[in-house]
Amino acid sequence: MKIKERLRRFFTENLSLKLGAVVLAFIFWITFITIEDPVSTDSYRIGVQVEHLQEYLDKENYIELKNGNDISKLTLSVTIRARLSVLKEIKEKDLAASVIKATVDVYDEDGGILKVRYDIDKSYADKIEIPSILNTSYLEVIKEGKATKTIPLYKTVNGEVAEGYIYLEKEIDISPEYIDISGPESKVNEFSHGQMNLILDGEKDIVYKKLEISFYKQDGTKIEFSRDLINTSVSVASINVPIYRLKTVPVRMRVTGTAPDNYVYMNDLTLSLTEVAIYGKDAELEGIDAIDLPELSLNEIRGTYTGTVSLTQLLTEKYGDQVKLYDETIDNIDFTLSTQEKEQQRITVSLKDLEITGLPADWDKQWKIEPRESEVEILLNGLKEDIEEAQKNIKVSVALTESDLREGIHGGYTLVVQGVPSEVSIQEVPLIYLTMEALTETAG
Repeated sequence: MKIKERLRRFFTENLSLKLGAVVLAFIFWITFITIEDPVSTDSYRIGVQVEHLQEYLDKENYIELKNGNDISKLTLSVTIRARLSVLKEIKEKDLAASVIKATVDVYDEDGGILKVRYDIDKSYADKIEIPSILNTSYLEVIKEGKATKTIPLYKTVNGEVAEGYIYLEKEIDISPEYIDISGPESKVNEFSHGQMNLILDGEKDIVYKKLEISFYKQDGTKIEFSRDLINTSVSVASINVPIYRLKTVPVRMRVTGTAPDNYVYMNDLTLSLTEVAIYGKDAELEGIDAIDLPELSLNEIRGTYTGTVSLTQLLTEKYGDQVKLYDETIDNIDFTLSTQEKEQQRITVSLKDLEITGLPADWDKQWKIEPRESEVEILLNGLKEDIEEAQKNIKVSVALTESDLREGIHGGYTLVVQGVPSEVSIQEVPLIYLTMEALTETAG
């Protein structure tokens, strides 16, 4: 009985005091918890799953965020309210993405709004909350149609090949030459062309490489884009650059035969080009020291003769397509030479300085020998200019003997002509008549 009485009195006597003690204890407990592990907020960036968009969109449309971000790689900042210990656990273990699932879905097609829905994992449902209305967030979007555009691929080649080697712009091959671009129409329309850039550095042989393609707007601005949004038919292209050796060689033409009778080759062969630059592979150019034009025979050439030789055809006949002219504007070589007909001409030669030969050294002290005529005419055959030169340098003489002095000078004597160029022939020389007079009695 005493125990029951004590229990009754414990619960019925001083009830208000006891209730107050309980309340105070609860308040102390709440205060302790709040101080040690208070409620706080923190922000986390989490990925957003894109669901149901393809069900909403037909295959001819795209949805793009107005802020330009790629919707397939969308992340959002989420504010979580929870105990500090819970927030710390989420951050330290990087649990934000698993604790909160963010899903984007079309909310308002006409208004261009996407709704992002947040679902909290069950194990944290009673520990955290997301302080947003209906656990949703809204993003502005643009819906537009798909487009495909074909653009050209350009190339640039910088740097230099090895000294003595060349490459030809026209022989550079790239593949492909065009690229298909597909994606949102507004983005696709920005693409003007693709560009690949090759850097040369002393190469001597063919260069083949695969290079990344960059894309540009019409004004030359480089386009940076996401391949999740824009699709290109290729991102890498190949370039092939043949490299050749360059060599400058003389051009020669051999003149054969002899000029027709009574004609003289003037030795005046003139070529419109005396050297040319050719290119080809090392092995082909190694043995080429000159370009020899077809031989030219003088046998039938009378007067001035001109002609043309096609270098392109000549090289093709000799070397096929292995050796070519570097300068395509040069094809034909013109040549000119001439023969000149000889002419006969009588020239007048003065006998004033006639030389007497064949007599003793002092004959002129005893005898006076002179030609009857003061001048004679000699017939020459040759080129006009050679005859004129001969007339300036010609010398004449006559040969006598001592018997001519004893017996007297009778009849005509042959005139000896000297100083005539070998190109000039003497056709006719008249006989010369002399007079002789004794200067002393001994001579008489």
